[in-house]
Amino acid sequence: MPALQSALAAQNTSVEQVFPGFTEANYTLAYQNQVDFRSVLPQLNGEEFRPVPEQRTLNAQTLSVSGPIRTDGGNVIQHLGTTYVEFTNRFNNSTGRSLSITVDLYADDSAAPPVVKMWAITQYSPTVISTTVVPNFQRLLLNGTTRHYRAQARVPRFDSYRWVAMDIIHPQTNGSATLSYNYRADVVSPAVIYAGGTKGYASTNDGVSWTSYTFPNSPAVQAVAAVPQTQGQTGYMATSDLKLWKTTDAGATFTMLYDFAPKVQGVITNTHFSLLNIDPVTPTTLYVGLRGKTDPFWGPDKGALFKSTDGGVTFGSDLLQDCHDRHDPGDWQDCAITSLAIDPTNTNVLWIGQDSWNAPGQTLMRSTDGGATWQPMLTGQIATFTRVSISKVNSNVVWALLQQQLSGQYVFHTAFAGASWDNTKLDNTLNPADKTILADPFDISSAWASGGGEGLKRSKDGNQSWQAIGPEFHGLAALDQVLYGAAQWPVGTASIQQSVDGGLTWINIGDATMNGLGDDNNAMPLSIVSP
Repeated sequence: MPALQSALAAQNTSVEQVFPGFTEANYTLAYQNQVDFRSVLPQLNGEEFRPVPEQRTLNAQTLSVSGPIRTDGGNVIQHLGTTYVEFTNRFNNSTGRSLSITVDLYADDSAAPPVVKMWAITQYSPTVISTTVVPNFQRLLLNGTTRHYRAQARVPRFDSYRWVAMDIIHPQTNGSATLSYNYRADVVSPAVIYAGGTKGYASTNDGVSWTSYTFPNSPAVQAVAAVPQTQGQTGYMATSDLKLWKTTDAGATFTMLYDFAPKVQGVITNTHFSLLNIDPVTPTTLYVGLRGKTDPFWGPDKGALFKSTDGGVTFGSDLLQDCHDRHDPGDWQDCAITSLAIDPTNTNVLWIGQDSWNAPGQTLMRSTDGGATWQPMLTGQIATFTRVSISKVNSNVVWALLQQQLSGQYVFHTAFAGASWDNTKLDNTLNPADKTILADPFDISSAWASGGGEGLKRSKDGNQSWQAIGPEFHGLAALDQVLYGAAQWPVGTASIQQSVDGGLTWINIGDATMNGLGDDNNAMPLSIVSP
């Protein structure tokens, strides 16, 4: 008998009382306690609906699953409101591992869509202690009258929970409505995280423990990047003395690769790294952005973007020369790069956000030839700061967060690779310290934005509206359905925060010694890779 049902019987309670979000309206199958719940379930293929737990060997260790056993393609379920599946952590020495769950569902297209809900549970008795996990739910292909849906979720730090519970709810229970499904569960190695601040930080177990690294002469770490193709063992950190460093052992040791000071000396003053990006297809291709202020308050700002094709050993000339020539030939003014997005389907397509104080139209620019030439994408827009993010699902979808000096922050959005744009005012904040925007890794209609005094916001409707969901972050990253944020709270501290419900709630997974950078020069950098 699954542990949840055992706990309910002992407590003489119901799922609705344990999880208040599950109201009776969510069910077409009514019950009051565990005994009633089991007694009304149909028999499928001559076997009880909830069989004894099966055990699956994953990564040489064991995961127990209680619930309906399904083969590929699933079984048809009729007249059924809810299905309960429970994943039990029986892993040893699994610090930081994640549970990845994918559920494919096939339902009558004329029926109400099915619902998948999940919780990570620490204990059931005497009280239930759980964390809501919000899966990504997608409406996929239509085959005749059958609609394919998919729910995906990742539960980080699976070893810190005892169970993960999943309910599959089919609201339609009339005789003509059917639901079939199959689910796949995998226990995967922990995420690798790189972060910056007054030191360099790296974690190989999803933030359970951290290694910190102090570079010679104690410069700050202003940009970081991890290489996915090496499972995060190879990474880069850029320091405030304008040096680029490389690690091949996940942050235990570093080797200095390149000194950018000679490239910018006498051209950009008060210089700092603004970005460090790795080509998603060719990991030996790196992009490094630098920017600086000639005046600490008003500008004009200057900047440059350099590219390496040999893993950071050598770098070519400034890729923003075309950008500079558009404004003031021979001067690097108003090409102060703040953000770079690389098209995952064609890595010659680059998008840059920049400080374009005196240069209307250079707010957001795109290159289709690897940075040799650039085209303005938002004609007439002037912004003191711009961040850009591109969808991994559809690279025609691009989000840009603009700080306009006299009116606040705006999000510009295109679903047509810049052929047309819509825009929505995000908030009224003037000159916030840091700004960031992140496209949802699964949903082309969703994104997160933060950096203003009004905190973290999310749009789920393609930029038509934004809702405040949390406190301010200086950097955001996503790994599957897990959201990571670089924050400077509690007040006076820096932290790495993690959310499994789309940013509604957060836990601190950072090192207690972290001290990040949170001024207009640089945000606390963050890079996450999947093992």
